[in-house]
Amino acid sequence: MTYKTEQELFWSGDFGDGYQDRNKSERLLMSNVVLFGRILRSAPGIKSIMELGCNIGLNLQALKRINSEFELSAYEINPSAASKANALNIADITCDTIINNIKPEKTFIVDPDFQTII
Repeated sequence: MTYKTEQELFWSGDFGDGYQDRNKSERLLMSNVVLFGRILRSAPGIKSIMELGCNIGLNLQALKRINSEFELSAYEINPSAASKANALNIADITCDTIINNIKPEKTFIVDPDFQTII
């Protein structure tokens, strides 16, 4: 893959490989469940989510624990991390840089029956 920025090289290489091991634990996963649970209470009606830079899929796992019906997708530039995230079988993972075109045919859904309460 050809990269346009230093950040792409940085995350796709050795640092990105090491980041996988430094950022995985059940404790971190549960902390993400709490964090995203709070965030999603302020945004009810969400049905699909795309993460840009998912690493090994910790955020995706947290989101799936919150709502197993979420349609999840993600981009990850590091091939090793993308492979690990893909192996979870909980999201559509694209191994690529987000600088390239993100799938334009993909839409993200908010429940049409959701009504804002003011």
